[in-house]
Amino acid sequence: MKKYLMILIYMLFVCNCYSQISEEMQILKAAKDDTTKAKILGNIGYDYGLINPDSALYYYQESKKLSAKLNHYSGVIRCNTNIGELYRQMGNYKESLKFDIINMKFAEKYGKQVQIANCYSNISTTYHYLLKFDSCVKYDLKAQKIYESLSDKNPLVTFYSNIAESYTERHLFDKSLEYGLKALQLSKQGFGTQVDLIYVLSSISVAYLYLKQNEKALIYAQKALKISRNEKEYYTQQIILGNIILIKINQKKYKDLFPIVNELNNLKVKINSIEYDANVLLNFGIAYFYNNDDKKAKEFFLKALAISESNNLSVISKNAYSLLNRVESKLGNFSEADRYEVKRDSIYELQVNESTLKNIQELEKKYETQKKQAEIVLLKVKNEKKSTLNKILISSSIVLIILVFLAYRNFQNKQKIQNFKITELEKDRQLFAVDAMLKGQEEERSRIAKDLHDGLGGLLSGTKLSFTSMKENLILTPENAIQFDKSLSMLDTTISDLRKVAHNLMPEALVKFGLNDALRDFCSSIQSASSIAVNYQKIGVDRKIANTAETFVYRIIQELVNNAVKHADAKEIMVQLCVESTKLLITVEDDGKGYDATATQSKSGAGLDNIVYRVEYFNGKIDTQSTLNNGTAVNIELNV
Repeated sequence: MKKYLMILIYMLFVCNCYSQISEEMQILKAAKDDTTKAKILGNIGYDYGLINPDSALYYYQESKKLSAKLNHYSGVIRCNTNIGELYRQMGNYKESLKFDIINMKFAEKYGKQVQIANCYSNISTTYHYLLKFDSCVKYDLKAQKIYESLSDKNPLVTFYSNIAESYTERHLFDKSLEYGLKALQLSKQGFGTQVDLIYVLSSISVAYLYLKQNEKALIYAQKALKISRNEKEYYTQQIILGNIILIKINQKKYKDLFPIVNELNNLKVKINSIEYDANVLLNFGIAYFYNNDDKKAKEFFLKALAISESNNLSVISKNAYSLLNRVESKLGNFSEADRYEVKRDSIYELQVNESTLKNIQELEKKYETQKKQAEIVLLKVKNEKKSTLNKILISSSIVLIILVFLAYRNFQNKQKIQNFKITELEKDRQLFAVDAMLKGQEEERSRIAKDLHDGLGGLLSGTKLSFTSMKENLILTPENAIQFDKSLSMLDTTISDLRKVAHNLMPEALVKFGLNDALRDFCSSIQSASSIAVNYQKIGVDRKIANTAETFVYRIIQELVNNAVKHADAKEIMVQLCVESTKLLITVEDDGKGYDATATQSKSGAGLDNIVYRVEYFNGKIDTQSTLNNGTAVNIELNV
């Protein structure tokens, strides 16, 4: 009965699609050759995509031709995107990649930034399906750079969520969690849809699950489930419920499994999939297994296996064999358990990469040929046959083992290389972000310093001059004259303080005379403004250092000296700059109160964070030595 109900639901769905297409066809007949017609053609393609891929492709192509004729670039990009997605749905990833790359080049020439980013993201998705993860990460980073620069952060939510899912599939759960939390932060700010939020919360839950933080995993899974129920997102509901089952098993809360599985079962009518039906049966079996009803568990596992084998569902068959192996072992039926283990392993072998499989098949073919030849020889010489056959068997087995081992080693090496490339690309992305942030800071400092010195400083100086001229023409009482002079004195002080602030933001000496003179000037100014003796020394060769590097080095020393002045209670500070052929060494040492490095951790702040960023930017090292009442010494090595 249920089977017929599912067929009826599917027929109704198909009829609805054709009804929608029929209405759009009527509109199409009256449409002129304009962008509206191109859009209608694209909509028809989309509707056909769910029931007839060939028809979908035809209408996408027609929409693309008309859009190109009208110079409607957004329409062309949209059609190429849809065609690429259609091929992905069909499992033709090579053809999908072809259209993705064509679309990228077209978007780079005619499209908007968000369209270009979408193209990069689509290419990354296709590479993901092709298991080319280094290329996948490369295009993810290109897309991320654009998405993060846009004022509209809605696409970024989906993008971060996809990245999180990608890292999960590669078992990089820390990275998955990082991007999932980034997406959640944007969602909290009002970006993205409720459906986007479901996927975000689900990805965070999965990351916590595999990081063995079950309580957090359950919290986020339940949040995702609540929204998916409200939005009637049945597909995501079943994924989330499956994750909750794993969480409950990890928590050893086995009684909680039955309500979850029953909810999965209730979704069958909505999802309408034979594969889903088999998975529900497996989950029923799992619930009974963990509640020690092994016979009932076996019954459900066998039902799931029957469906999967009759419908060529290899993944479900593999899972069913594995679960039957466990339950038969638990029941003491070890021969049956071994039989299921062999069947499971045979499916694993089918999943070996294509080249390895081909080699194995060729070897087996050779083996069969040799075996037949040996059988012919057997008719003539029985004793010789046994020897020959044994040699063939041993040789073939050895070759097979070696090939499988080499294939496995090759796979491992590829994974290591891919993970290394991913790490390096991520480092490049982080360095790029730090570089942009620090350069932006310096540019902003320079702008503010100029505005303060030339703008506000000039205005205040002009105001003072005006007041001084006014005084000569005013008749003031002695008391008012004293007050007037005090005001002028306050104005002088303000101008002086303003110049000091502007100088700190962007020292003139650094711009005009370079790093060495700027540091000497800075140390002298600190000594003049405080009771602390600040000694500056420069050691080593004279060589040209890039402007960016000079600014960063100046800021590092500025932050370290300011920290010592504010917090160390020092009487003397020593600043040393040592320039070598390939390295630059910085030492800032004070005789202040210090701290116990073994008992406490130094407080982190914006200033210290900036120092760390700048040191990392130059692939440098930082070493801090401090003892209570014996001062602090910071030693930094930069590759400048």
